[in-house]
Amino acid sequence: MVALVLDAFIVPVIGHLSDQTRSRWGRRHPCTFAAAIPLGLSDLLQWNLPTGAAMARWRA
Repeated sequence: MVALVLDAFIVPVIGHLSDQTRSRWGRRHPCTFAAAIPLGLSDLLQWNLPTGAAMARWRA
């Protein structure tokens, strides 16, 4: 429920910012390009598991 409430406030703000963006690439492309960096980082962290001593603690 917390995520839905936060989403209800954040999405209109992001939409307004993307509507007001004027660049040579258009309105939405700079936002899409900027989102690729955190998305790639989160994907990397999600699918690469820790190894060694750190992993041994998780297998308790």
